[in-house]
Amino acid sequence: MNKVHYLINIKIVLMCNKDDLKYRISEVINSIIFSISNITDEDIEKYATTFREVGFVQIPSIIDSEALANLYQYVIDNSYKYFVSYQGKDREYFGRSISGHRFKRLFFKPGTEYDKIALANDKIWQIFSDELEMMSVKISELIRPIMISVGENYRYDYGSIFYYGENDFIGLHHDSHYGDMINAQFPMSMNVDGCIRIKYNDELIPFYDNPGCLNILGAHAWHDVPTISKIYNDKKPQRFNFTLVYMPIN
Repeated sequence: MNKVHYLINIKIVLMCNKDDLKYRISEVINSIIFSISNITDEDIEKYATTFREVGFVQIPSIIDSEALANLYQYVIDNSYKYFVSYQGKDREYFGRSISGHRFKRLFFKPGTEYDKIALANDKIWQIFSDELEMMSVKISELIRPIMISVGENYRYDYGSIFYYGENDFIGLHHDSHYGDMINAQFPMSMNVDGCIRIKYNDELIPFYDNPGCLNILGAHAWHDVPTISKIYNDKKPQRFNFTLVYMPIN
């Protein structure tokens, strides 16, 4: 195969990947459009009241779970190398004790100058970065009525996907040291009963990854993600969490 044919074939593969990704994203977005249209003002106020009291609320049936699963699996199968690994032990951090963590995270925009340079000519990365960031912006617009109700003076800042494999977890912590942010999250667990646990009235209350749910998490809520453990010998346990971060408007 000569160089010209090689480059043409590479371009075709990239275009197919982009088309596949765009299709999966469109399925996700279309399902949210339908769900949001069926939420009433009374529903939104009820969710906002819970959030103000607890610092967390889970809203059911916002996204089609099959569409979301197809997108998540496609992303992990085709862009796993771009996920950043995080692992930490118990330690003091910003004057507080936290209990460690192990997970991976895909940021839709490079976080450092080094990353920007390293990924500048990576065509596969550019496809995923551009398409997933556009998806995040679109979804932030669709769920705006809900987000305004829980935090009126907030704006969408950036998106990412958390990925937990077997034995991954996040220890009990809160995120107020990052500022008074709010996270809108679309979790999904495969082959495991994954959840987030919220500390409320001195109890850790599990909120399982119900298919299609939207979790809204405030910066001051203490929470954790229990260890992802295998429950089927022949199936890999996985937990995904597409997250939109909202920051206060200065």
